[in-house]
Amino acid sequence: MGLADLVNEYVDQKKPWQIAKDENQNEQLQAVCSVLIDAFRLLTIYLKPILPKLAVDVERFLGTTTPLAWSDVSTYLPTGHSINGYQHLMTRVDPKQIE
Repeated sequence: MGLADLVNEYVDQKKPWQIAKDENQNEQLQAVCSVLIDAFRLLTIYLKPILPKLAVDVERFLGTTTPLAWSDVSTYLPTGHSINGYQHLMTRVDPKQIE
């Protein structure tokens, strides 16, 4: 949860939705989004033992050549790595559904 909080702070500080409005900042936007994709990859590695199906879906989205493993936390996606098109991976649990 600490990493998720840091990622949320980063998003709040960088505001990629605002950067995207300025075509002259495409390089900055790509840098911010690359950091966020790698943070998403790290969060997936941490959650993989609990949510293995989600991890497989994320691996497919990220286009990783091998399944994500604990040893991958000390690496980054390689420069020039391409990800696949976004598909919705999960939904939030509605508290009303729990009741």
